Amino acid sequence: MKRIVSGVITALVLAALLIVAAVRSAAPTAETPEQCLEQMFQAMKDGDVSAYLRCFTGELRERLEQNAKEQRNEKFAVYLKETVAPIKGRAVKTEEASADHARLVVDRVYERRPWEYQGYRLRRESGAWKVFAIDPVELHEPPVPYGTPAFPTPENEPPPDNSKTATR
Repeated sequence: MKRIVSGVITALVLAALLIVAAVRSAAPTAETPEQCLEQMFQAMKDGDVSAYLRCFTGELRERLEQNAKEQRNEKFAVYLKETVAPIKGRAVKTEEASADHARLVVDRVYERRPWEYQGYRLRRESGAWKVFAIDPVELHEPPVPYGTPAFPTPENEPPPDNSKTATR
């Protein structure tokens, strides 16, 4: 009887290991630094904590994992969603790049607050790009506030100047 129980336990452990390996191999890998940041922002939008954490490496990942553990994944997922919700748009600029290291700057656009620049430092590990450091946020005022019409619309056109019309 003990032999059967230990055989069943061994089979269950092996099955669990195979499932974990399959799930990890199914996770998309970032082939470029830009893909890594796109996956990170998408994971934040979705509140997918494990996908978000997969975008990081080193001490930064350890700190983020600790934060997620302390807050519980559900609360951390809500935090991720709330962090990206006010972003109206973003642009990514590559500032430094080599075969295994890159620094990208993300310009985040908000509706009613200053825009943010933030640098992300990435490195390639086992063929996948991961974030290993994040620079402090730099605030800047947008040249034109978000939502400003690009072309005149009836509600923001100036009234016609009738004082210059000729009378006969």
